[in-house]
Amino acid sequence: MRSCDSVATLKAEATKLPEKFDLHKPYMDEVEFKCAKCGGVMKRTPEVIDCWFDSGSMPYAQFHYPFENKERFEQSFPCDFISEATDQTRGWFYSLLAISTLLFDKPAYKNVVVLGFILDKKGKKMSKSLGNAADPWEICDKYGADAMRWYILTTSQPHQVTRFDADVLAETQRKFLDTLRNTYSFFAIYANIDKLWQKAAEQHDGDIEALLSATAGEPTEIDRWLQSRVASLSRDVVAALDQYDITRAARQIGEFAVDELSNWYVRRCRRRYWSSGDNPDKYRAYLELYRALHAVSRLAAPIIPFFTEKLYLALGGEDSVHLADYPDPDLGCIDEKLEERMNAAIKLVSLGRAARNNVQIKVRQPLAEMRINLPEDVDETNVAPLNDVIAEEINVKSISFIGDTTQVAEYDVVPNFKVLGPKLGADVKVVQKSLQALSESEIREYLASGELKLAVDGKSYHFDREEVDIRLTGKEGFAVASDGRFTVALVTEISDELRSEGFARELVNKIQNMRKEADFKVTDRIKVSLKTTEPVAAAARAHLEFIQTETLANSVDFDQAMDGFSRDWDINGEAAAIVIVSQ
Repeated sequence: MRSCDSVATLKAEATKLPEKFDLHKPYMDEVEFKCAKCGGVMKRTPEVIDCWFDSGSMPYAQFHYPFENKERFEQSFPCDFISEATDQTRGWFYSLLAISTLLFDKPAYKNVVVLGFILDKKGKKMSKSLGNAADPWEICDKYGADAMRWYILTTSQPHQVTRFDADVLAETQRKFLDTLRNTYSFFAIYANIDKLWQKAAEQHDGDIEALLSATAGEPTEIDRWLQSRVASLSRDVVAALDQYDITRAARQIGEFAVDELSNWYVRRCRRRYWSSGDNPDKYRAYLELYRALHAVSRLAAPIIPFFTEKLYLALGGEDSVHLADYPDPDLGCIDEKLEERMNAAIKLVSLGRAARNNVQIKVRQPLAEMRINLPEDVDETNVAPLNDVIAEEINVKSISFIGDTTQVAEYDVVPNFKVLGPKLGADVKVVQKSLQALSESEIREYLASGELKLAVDGKSYHFDREEVDIRLTGKEGFAVASDGRFTVALVTEISDELRSEGFARELVNKIQNMRKEADFKVTDRIKVSLKTTEPVAAAARAHLEFIQTETLANSVDFDQAMDGFSRDWDINGEAAAIVIVSQ
């Protein structure tokens, strides 16, 4: 019997065909044809082959091979990868393999991306009867499909079992998607103030990158660092995806967007965007931020297709991000020494903030000194050029490097006896003594690797973070923090001069919050009235120029009452009433 390849063929050649028919069983069982050879009646074979045979025939059936599209089929077979859940191991994965082996003596696919099962946050199978099932439609309506994709892919490798927790998903959405959205909003706000879109339309056919490139000044060190990071990120993401390591690729993109682009580059460069006129340095900052956002939109497009499409088009992209070329890294832009230097600065700033949190001293309160102990593989001469940057971020007056941490801190080795007791038995006291005798280098190696090996009385022991905890405590007068490699210590004594500057910085923060709450434009000039205690008033007078510059205040009045947007504040334990008026 000849193949029937269309509804038109059915209508033209069937001898029995219901007026209204369906192309599926059992309705097709009613259709009859006349055999051209014997004149007999032909009908559909009633038996149905195993549906997995149909699924396993997909590579051939989709091209109607071998009846046609032979060249097209051969170009795409075997496919690069297939993806389904682990329960398809004896289903689709097997049927594809069995049929292709029978026909061609080789598999139908080169790689398999296996998806593990999704359980509830306690590791139990989701079930309506248990009341622990998450409705995917409700999740998508509340958080968006892209947030769910990003959460599932970054939580664990796709092939592993994933514990689903809506609260963690919400945190993922806030930390990554909202941060990336806010980074674009920052760019868009100042781009609109400087009329970049309008200028691009008038001068460069709407090409905003061409406009920025034509006006941008020479890149500064942080610009060159961002260029290097965009290139190395693109290289690393492409390498991870080539190995089908989707989780690694997604995490790399997320860490870059949050920790480096938003929390470092934008924060470090925000003053550059405040300058007036067609300032070349400002345009350079615009250009590098634009290019980085553009690269992220394309790198993340396979993972979060909707969010990146919106970001790409908002940046002036044509057609669709899914039709754009995937980033091709410019390896010549990669400067490993610069990346090492800047990454060390970012790490030290993060630890400096953690040290402040440990003793509850705000970053707005200046401190006298920060002492740094670097890992052996990090060159002090490479990090030192960024001391001023680190000092500004941590708000300290000076930075020094120390050879060991014993000058500023003490390590306390705390065994988890609840776990180690059953494991060690009678050896627990001997091992405890050896743990407490660990050298600083051994402790730091354990903190960095998470693994600790001991040899005691001819026996070998292996411990992990759940079994042995290391607590670092600062000596008197120091706040410390460490990640096992880098260690920082802040001198916590606060002089009268430092306390005065802390008051001034707190005032700036409160006035800036009031500007936002009152919905003032970022360019609005204001007038400030301040009623407060003498210590705060004295600090404000001493740092008046700083306060006015930071808040765009034309004046600060300490005596005259004023009508306007008002708030009462606690300024480091001192009462203050602040009024602001737009001028």
